Amino acid sequence: SLSEAETEALFGLVAKLKASGISIVYISHRMAEILTICDRVTVMRDGEAVMTEPCAGLTVDHIVEAMLGAGNTASFEWHDRGERPAAAPVLQVRNLRLAARITDVSFEIRPGEIVGLAGLMGSGRTEIAETIFGRRMPVSGEVLFDGQPVRGQADAIARGIALVPEDRRKMGLVLDHSVRDNVLLPNLAQFTRHFLVQDGEALKTVTRTIRALSIKTDGPDKLARLLSGGNQQKIVLGKWLARDPRLLVLDEPTIGVD
Repeated sequence: SLSEAETEALFGLVAKLKASGISIVYISHRMAEILTICDRVTVMRDGEAVMTEPCAGLTVDHIVEAMLGAGNTASFEWHDRGERPAAAPVLQVRNLRLAARITDVSFEIRPGEIVGLAGLMGSGRTEIAETIFGRRMPVSGEVLFDGQPVRGQADAIARGIALVPEDRRKMGLVLDHSVRDNVLLPNLAQFTRHFLVQDGEALKTVTRTIRALSIKTDGPDKLARLLSGGNQQKIVLGKWLARDPRLLVLDEPTIGVD
């Protein structure tokens, strides 16, 4: 993640290389950057090159339509959800202090709401997410779920809070375990009877998760580290969805995902 000044420095270097006769292939999902520094754009979809055009005259909408296919851009349109009925907050964060630079953080989330936290790197977004999940304890302040304090990670999970972490490879997956094992890891209790895992019921849940999220894998026994980043992220999301969580905390869920 580059700051604005660092991005300008990078683009200046690219311009110097171009001027010296060096050709550059620039691969990015940041549409504005592509239109800023590229001469020609090629869009790939489902393994095929579907468009190659000069940047002059192209717009972001043209590129997005080529990426998704004609008629498939509705997901980028704003839809007014209307007024939601008043309800008691499911989550309350009150006067949270995590360090000298993260102080007096307060907000509420009501049932059915989507709330975003935005900030530059180092602003405390990840720390707040981990505190909601009970992984990190605050210096002061409190996190209330259904009006009761969250007392650690095990308590958060038991009460229906889930976290998709920023770094899936370190915190979200056991890479040398299978897709099946990773999906079942936080859910073993519901499939265990007399200390034995009920393999049949467990496999049904794993298979349902693979299908629901379109995880591209040879089967449930495929090692997680052999899957693409996007499919690894689907496993992290799927293992929590299998618990039917009441609060899902997503910390940079698209990082490193195509």
